[in-house]
Amino acid sequence: GLTGWAKAEARGMVVERVVQLVKTASGPPINYRYNEETGEHNGMGRFPHDANLITKDGRRLPVQGTASAQSASSNTNAGCVVALIDASERSSISEEMKWHATHDLLTRLPNRTLLTDRFEQALYSAARHGTNLAVCMMDLDEFKPVNDKYGHEVGDKLLIEVASRLKKQLRQEDTVARLGGDEFVILIGEVSHKSELSQALHRLKGAVSAPYRIHDKHIEISCSIGVANYLDEKVDADTLLRQADQAM
Repeated sequence: GLTGWAKAEARGMVVERVVQLVKTASGPPINYRYNEETGEHNGMGRFPHDANLITKDGRRLPVQGTASAQSASSNTNAGCVVALIDASERSSISEEMKWHATHDLLTRLPNRTLLTDRFEQALYSAARHGTNLAVCMMDLDEFKPVNDKYGHEVGDKLLIEVASRLKKQLRQEDTVARLGGDEFVILIGEVSHKSELSQALHRLKGAVSAPYRIHDKHIEISCSIGVANYLDEKVDADTLLRQADQAM
């Protein structure tokens, strides 16, 4: 079964040794042993949603399940029945659905939903540490003519390449998201000097404007970037995006 123990091996062993449950992959044990003082099973009922089963060979499997007390008579405890199902497949499906809900499927960049969350984190960090946050709106200047001349397949591959180039120019803590079409939002945090921001923007524009080779076609485009700086705690994300859009 899930535990990796054969019936012959498990017979006579302490149940917690065979069915070893912990909270999360590295959390504390889940205690469902019979408590003689209270006459109940600790943790009896449904196990936490983040329960993991440690198998005989040491693997940790996400599981769902319950423990229910069994009585031989009204005054006699006969132990408990533990029912478990493997939740690893369900967990991976859930993670995949979450990813699809928060990312642009074409470029694999964060979408507007995830951008909102990243924006809140960036604003909180800037306010807490007193650092600057540059909010950049970017669009491609000659994207529509490329689509009209070469078709949407080439246009899609161009967007994918643009996204890849942008990610390579940014730090791990920065964010680039696709709003749709050829519009991108870039959050650059902890910029201490204007010259540092100017250099970062110059690198971004240079990366996007370098020639592309797609389906044996030589393509050249440029981009426009507008910037708004977070300097006042009263300014929200929507205001900063509008200011960056106007600046662009």
